[in-house]
Amino acid sequence: MPPTRPDRSEPGESPAVRLARDAAKLARSARRHLDLYSHELPADVYATEAFCEAIKQLVIGAPRHARVRILIADTRPAARGHALVTLGQTLSSAIEFRTPAPGATSWFGECLIADAARGLTQHERRALTPPQSLGPPEARKLHGEFEARWQAAQTASDLRRLYLGG
Repeated sequence: MPPTRPDRSEPGESPAVRLARDAAKLARSARRHLDLYSHELPADVYATEAFCEAIKQLVIGAPRHARVRILIADTRPAARGHALVTLGQTLSSAIEFRTPAPGATSWFGECLIADAARGLTQHERRALTPPQSLGPPEARKLHGEFEARWQAAQTASDLRRLYLGG
């Protein structure tokens, strides 16, 4: 089996629709951890009912151990209203948003890693390249790269819920 492979698609299915489907499927398969890197957290992929429900079930199903880490390069589109951001604000003890360290180089267009064992990447979202599935060895390597970026990242303060006293 090759290290990365395009996932099978339905006839006439666009790469964007495939990415949304595959991202929800990968999120449903996660048992404890899901790491997500996105340039701008596109709503047509991550604000879908299927994806948000998978994240919610992950957090509810493993409440003490569940961890969803979302590293987002450009928070402006998501800050204007996004179902995953709203879910993250509601379940803030298990879902965290960060932005890459200043000066960090670009990475993937989209990257998801479930339990450091399975992954999904898309190199250029704008070019609508097909997503690629990753097996355990590649997912573990990618998880190490994500971890280094996560440790250097900053809290995405514009995606946090602001509570005013009362």
